[in-house]
Amino acid sequence: MNELRNFISFDAIKHHHKYVLNIIEDSKKKNLETDQIIFKIKSIPNNILDLYIGALDAQTILSQIFLQLESNNILNKKDYEIWIFKTGYKLLKLSDNSYWVLRLGKNDEKFIHLHPAHKGEQSIRLKGSAWKTAVMTAIKLDLNFKHINLLNKVNFTRTQYLGLSPIKEIISGSSLYLSLRLMGLK
Repeated sequence: MNELRNFISFDAIKHHHKYVLNIIEDSKKKNLETDQIIFKIKSIPNNILDLYIGALDAQTILSQIFLQLESNNILNKKDYEIWIFKTGYKLLKLSDNSYWVLRLGKNDEKFIHLHPAHKGEQSIRLKGSAWKTAVMTAIKLDLNFKHINLLNKVNFTRTQYLGLSPIKEIISGSSLYLSLRLMGLK
């Protein structure tokens, strides 16, 4: 079963809230360069994404997924393709009642594509542009400077780091508003 770990594609920066908080905190504590993190954030598409906001860490999620694959006798790519053939995906429920979607990956080396399902209380649907704006704002700007308002910080991040247009306001309940709250900025 350990071999299957090499074949899974799971973008935790795009799909796992606490993972992102942890890597930002670690990089700040250890004064590490964030270039790799920033590269990954910039690669997040601007369209809709589902973000896991539950308590399970990424390793626990992967372990529970692997146990379910094993219990279904999924040992290689051929087994996996047969298993998901009818619908093109499988929906798995984990110990915290979160749901995860498994699809066929786009490359042969990472043939198991994993992301949180929109279904359930443990995930939230956001715009990719909003999520990466909030994450990049948390990484790049010293938010202790209270004299610079959040809208200006967000717009600086969007224009200088992400190549996105500035916005006129942060609308309560919007994807950006929710993303900023998840990052502790709102």
